[in-house]
Amino acid sequence: VYSAMNALRAKVPGFENATLNSVSAHLGVRDSRYIDSYGNHRLSGWHVTNEGTCHDSIGVFPEFVDGYNILILPTTGRVFEVPLSMMIPKRVDNLILAGRHVDVDPIACAAMRNMMACAVTGQGAGVAAAGSGLGG
Repeated sequence: VYSAMNALRAKVPGFENATLNSVSAHLGVRDSRYIDSYGNHRLSGWHVTNEGTCHDSIGVFPEFVDGYNILILPTTGRVFEVPLSMMIPKRVDNLILAGRHVDVDPIACAAMRNMMACAVTGQGAGVAAAGSGLGG
């Protein structure tokens, strides 16, 4: 937490005098359940950090990695495309997953586990589900 605060103070304009008021009293699990996706499309750390593109993009997300001793703040202007195929489980029909339970490697998980990325997958899952009901 303190290294993240120091990075924000050093790199993000407006955070020079930021202070930390509190931290959570509870521990949480960052990585737990992943799926094997239908097309074996596991989102990789390389995709996240190299402006990856895909044929089934449901949105874009900034290069923002916070985990595994890596901190890349979303200040670079770099983005990667989020693939629908990483959200469709191989073993369950008629299901699209959103949020943290998609098919990712550990570095990509450090990018996709935050609420903003979960919102991108949630919107994409909703649009895909609505489209599938239209015969799409």
